[in-house]
Amino acid sequence: MRKEWAATALAASLLTGCAGVTSGVSAVGQPNAFASGAHGYDFVRTAAQANDAEYRQIETLVRDELARRGFDAQPLKDARYRLSIAYATQPAAVAASADQCGAASSACVTVDGPSPPALPFAGSVYRHVLTLRFVDAKSGADVYRVTAALRDREPATQQAAPALVKSALAKLPFGDGGGWLVKTKKDDAGGMPGVVSVKPAEAR
Repeated sequence: MRKEWAATALAASLLTGCAGVTSGVSAVGQPNAFASGAHGYDFVRTAAQANDAEYRQIETLVRDELARRGFDAQPLKDARYRLSIAYATQPAAVAASADQCGAASSACVTVDGPSPPALPFAGSVYRHVLTLRFVDAKSGADVYRVTAALRDREPATQQAAPALVKSALAKLPFGDGGGWLVKTKKDDAGGMPGVVSVKPAEAR
């Protein structure tokens, strides 16, 4: 039994490594969001996030990825946008998708990532969801909101975080919004995963 389980786990690991990870991405935004070229922002954190190490890890990933796209982290008084981050991990069996995406809810999923292949003794499937919400610092109006969701067999958010961040920001912004499937592949050197493809959600 132990050998069978080990062989199954190895097969699952190899399959994941070769095939990469596919995240479902949903985006809603104002027409021509970020077109003006002023991309200064600051993070807005909840009281719980302020001292949370897991949140800080995700925030760092988001900051670094935004920097690659010309967004500059600035003091809140100078920033054009306020950026909030919400994330959650649930067993896929009890996770529910929400058609109405309000505020910065991490439960907002309109395009979900596919489940990993069904394999005996492979364990439970978990769904990880990340939502990034850009708000105009002066008017308080929503400018752009993007949610990435993926499924894997890891109960912790940390393993999924790089793929979620890369997927959410793979093509910023997604026009006026829509749904996409973003495939990423782990970087062998330990860096951020690379984007393999970005396709409309119906092209599953």
